[in-house]
Amino acid sequence: MDPKECKYTKGHTWVKVEGPTAVVGVSDYAQKQLGSVLFVELAPVGKKVVQSQSCGTIESDKATSDIMSPVSGEVMVVLESSAAARARSGTSTSTSGSAGSTG
Repeated sequence: MDPKECKYTKGHTWVKVEGPTAVVGVSDYAQKQLGSVLFVELAPVGKKVVQSQSCGTIESDKATSDIMSPVSGEVMVVLESSAAARARSGTSTSTSGSAGSTG
């Protein structure tokens, strides 16, 4: 995904709107600041999320942080990236995201 196609929040989450759906994630900067990710929890499919409210949690060796939703909508799909898979297996990670309706 081209970072130039995304809109970023002050809280280091991003959104890429694709028609009636949006893909959200955590910025590269935030990922680097977190260090080794130990656990990722994302809002489940069907969950209604509200802009600027928590839609998940990232736990790293440095901190535990809420993932603040950049948009309001319903989670349609949770994309488990290689980062989340590595977090589950206990190795270093990058990011995770979810896709949902913005309406």
